[in-house]
Amino acid sequence: MADQNAVFVPETFNIVRVHLDENVKSRGTKVAIHSPYERWTYIELDEQVSKSGNVLLSCGVSNGDRILLALPDIPQVASLFLGAMKIGAVPSIINPAASSSEMKYFVEKSEAKFLATTVSTARRVSQELGKTRLMTLDGEFHDCVDYQKAIKAASSNLETYPTKRTDPAYVVFSSGTTGNPKAVLHLHKDLLYTVYPFLSYVMSANPDDVYYSASRLFFSAGRMFSLHLPLMSGASTVLIAERPTPEIILKTLAKFNPTVFLAVPSVYSSLLRAKESEDIPLNISSIRLCLSGGEPLSPLVYEKWKKMTNMEIFSAVGSSEAEWHFISQFQGKIRPESSGKIIPGWQIKLVDDKGNLVTQPSVLGTAWLKSESVAAGYLNDPENTEKKFVDGWFNTNDVFYFDSDGYFYYVGRNDSLFKVKGRWIFPLEIENVLMEHSAVSECVVFCAQDSEGLNSIRALIVLKGDNRKKLEELARDILEFASQRLDSYKMPRDIGFVDSIEKTSNGKIRRADLGNTKVRFHSLRESM
Repeated sequence: MADQNAVFVPETFNIVRVHLDENVKSRGTKVAIHSPYERWTYIELDEQVSKSGNVLLSCGVSNGDRILLALPDIPQVASLFLGAMKIGAVPSIINPAASSSEMKYFVEKSEAKFLATTVSTARRVSQELGKTRLMTLDGEFHDCVDYQKAIKAASSNLETYPTKRTDPAYVVFSSGTTGNPKAVLHLHKDLLYTVYPFLSYVMSANPDDVYYSASRLFFSAGRMFSLHLPLMSGASTVLIAERPTPEIILKTLAKFNPTVFLAVPSVYSSLLRAKESEDIPLNISSIRLCLSGGEPLSPLVYEKWKKMTNMEIFSAVGSSEAEWHFISQFQGKIRPESSGKIIPGWQIKLVDDKGNLVTQPSVLGTAWLKSESVAAGYLNDPENTEKKFVDGWFNTNDVFYFDSDGYFYYVGRNDSLFKVKGRWIFPLEIENVLMEHSAVSECVVFCAQDSEGLNSIRALIVLKGDNRKKLEELARDILEFASQRLDSYKMPRDIGFVDSIEKTSNGKIRRADLGNTKVRFHSLRESM
């Protein structure tokens, strides 16, 4: 069932059955979910899913109702998410640390009837939620439903609601790197067309695998890797409630011995920095496969990780709208400077800025996707849905080119590219060069207006902790280093040093806010 063309989905279909039914029959006593405080077998997970579904029914949630789960990564998130879909409701996992205004946005955008969260979050956001009903999982709070009491009284008998293959299944909130997150609507059929090809062609999935993701469940990639991929292949998953700092990640790797590991590139970088600066043990002896997604993986990070661990990182490109990855590296065919090749079953076309189809290698174009797993559109956003979803194709807004061997190369998002003196600037190219400097830990390049109102290139740089050079001297040293590797028109004119680069809760750089960064920039115009 690897290729999308081989997938058959009946008209009446509920995706929860694919996660549980066969696993309960053939491997019921196997552990499905590991966590520090409890572990559930497939039989126990199935019971908890049914109980959670009955709890939601008792609270007035029914077919088609949308609910939000603002919780840390604990087993109950999985049972509530699957339990909601089992009764035909439409769940979404969101960041429990979201501000009250962000929570209000999620509620209003999704028109959620119900929000499950912790007491501390309920106390913080309850005044912003209007008529949305609250349930707390760790105690009582005002008139909120007490999950612990409700789950004890709930029956483990629950019929699966006979949803149609094209009925709404769940909502994904995009990462919001360029503005407010979009509410991406996926249908019950979608997961089959993206999970199985990836399991077969990229991972060579094995039911004995143990999955661990440093990306959390409210991040689309984290939910896919921690929930759908393991359960749809009969494997096990590890859920950790704490924020994934290098220390927490390393403890988790040592305790649970996962065999496949997913992290965004910045996490791999932080693990490398932790290893270099503190000489802490990086025990990944159990891991057979390292995966990366969310943002492009720097070839430098790839090479450092490989040198330190003797393991390759399989980077991949995906989106919330695609629901997982559509381009990936493959075993024995990794080219670190590229994004990889198309995963079988996907259709991808590149369209240039004049609307023409790109047919030749090394020509830039915006990627459009086609697959049965592509989302139905954006919830309550007809304008963007009409603009981005056209005749079965989805406009990713990502710019690529391909080579004669079929490898794709990510250049950047359309809205992050800009022109200087009539020439296109690709921030990722410059960032990769700056990252090669021995003093640079992280960096981001963006467009700024100079005193004459013309576009110029700015860079924000996070230095490695042991660097003690004067900043003005260091800025010029970095510039000299970059000038030997970049054409003059690609050179940053201003460099600012910061303690950290603002990111979304998913670990992606918040590019929409870069121009508002309060920092002293070292102007390098005189040197140019």
